Amino acid sequence: VIDVCKELGFEILNEADIFSRRDFNKYEIAYPVIFPSSALRQHLLVETVFMVKAYPGEYKPAASMIYDFWKELGDKEAIEQYEMLPFQIRVQTLERTLIDKVFALCNHYLSNDTTGLSRHIYDLSRLLTVVQLNDELKRFAKEVRYARKEHSNYFIEQQSGYDIQVLLREIIDKEVYRKDYEAITQRVLFDGTTYDEAITALEKIIESGVFASDSGKRNDVDI
Repeated sequence: VIDVCKELGFEILNEADIFSRRDFNKYEIAYPVIFPSSALRQHLLVETVFMVKAYPGEYKPAASMIYDFWKELGDKEAIEQYEMLPFQIRVQTLERTLIDKVFALCNHYLSNDTTGLSRHIYDLSRLLTVVQLNDELKRFAKEVRYARKEHSNYFIEQQSGYDIQVLLREIIDKEVYRKDYEAITQRVLFDGTTYDEAITALEKIIESGVFASDSGKRNDVDI
């Protein structure tokens, strides 16, 4: 990541905090800001995580808005000159992404670190238009949670006593992410989905029981 940034002429703002052979690193990369906005990070954020294997994967085509624009204009010359043709990239399946985002919401809630993270709620509302909340997903969610338990010092929601269903209900009832959603996430959306519309995704997930545990209890950790 550092070599690529140097090649492109980008500055890493927190290079002193980055080390080799870590399970997790976060790179804050400066970029030219033409239109400053409090709703957008004023740097690129790249995170590398090696604690939990990213699976299952599938290949999807990746393209840019610039390519879409030039394609609509029929400007093949510009597309070829600037190497903007789509390419295949390996990504996690949408099912795994949904599971990770649910755990992320709970983890950040327990860490009292929710600024800029309400985007997961919007993403879940979109994911539920294509992902089925069924028994197969429930079995997969248990499998992923088991893998994350090995790193419960980082993934707080995996510590003994926490019930994901209960945490999701707390997030809804306390409106933990509302202010962040309305101040940041909603301002960068193309479709204008409101917080009240997006948060119904968590209600659907709770009702499905996909993340239900045997205990149905939550421990007494002060958050």
